[in-house]
Formats: sequence, C-alpha cells, structure tokens
Amino acid sequence: MIQAEGEYIKYKDPKKLTNVRIEDLMSRMALAEKIGQMTHIEGFVATADVLRDYSIGSAPHFNAKAQDWIHMINMVPKCFTL
Repeated sequence: MIQAEGEYIKYKDPKKLTNVRIEDLMSRMALAEKIGQMTHIEGFVATADVLRDYSIGSAPHFNAKAQDWIHMINMVPKCFTL
C-alpha cells in the first residue's frame, strides 16, 4: 500500500489501472499546476524559479539527446530545494 502521512495514494500504486492513477493524480493537482505541466519551455530558459513557481514542464532543447535529458532530470530536484 502506497501512503503519504497515512493516506493511500492511488497514483503511486503500480498495481492500479493507468486511468485510475491518472484520475487520482489529476484530482490532486491545482489548475495552475495542470496549466504549468502543459506549458513546455526549452531548458535553456527554464530557471529553477520558473520551474518551481509555475510548475512548468520543460525539455532540455530542440533535438535533445539522451544525455541532455539525463542532465535536466537530475537538476529538477534541486529546483525544489532552494
């Protein structure tokens, strides 16, 4: 059972159907977070403040290679610990 502070979290449960997980996650997100995730900007303009404050999704840059994605993904947690 996947829990956060005693609460069962369906979207983190890999045994649940995908649509159930999606519905659970979407119900937990604010409208601003949903909009931010649909607003993708290139990594070279995505500062830590922009990613954190606006919940912006991002891509490293046009035609990014696997190594570029790895670098960007490794940087994301640092955006939220400033």
